[in-house]
Amino acid sequence: MKFEEFKELSQEEQHKVVSNKGVMLRERITKSFMVFLYGLDGFYIELFFHKASGVFAKLKPLNNVDELSPYLDDIDLSMLFT
Repeated sequence: MKFEEFKELSQEEQHKVVSNKGVMLRERITKSFMVFLYGLDGFYIELFFHKASGVFAKLKPLNNVDELSPYLDDIDLSMLFT
């Protein structure tokens, strides 16, 4: 599925596609949310869940590598240099 096709789906349909076909890559925690990063066909999607309740809040498709910066600090690259 292409990014543009994904964006045309309703949020409910997007959530189903991510749940069924996406690959969970990372997670992070903000003040209010648990955020899960998924990969799908060459682009990324963040799923936000309320930290206190665990209830799904929103979904954010990402098509720009710069939007991945919150995850980059947590990647351990040390094994590449040994």
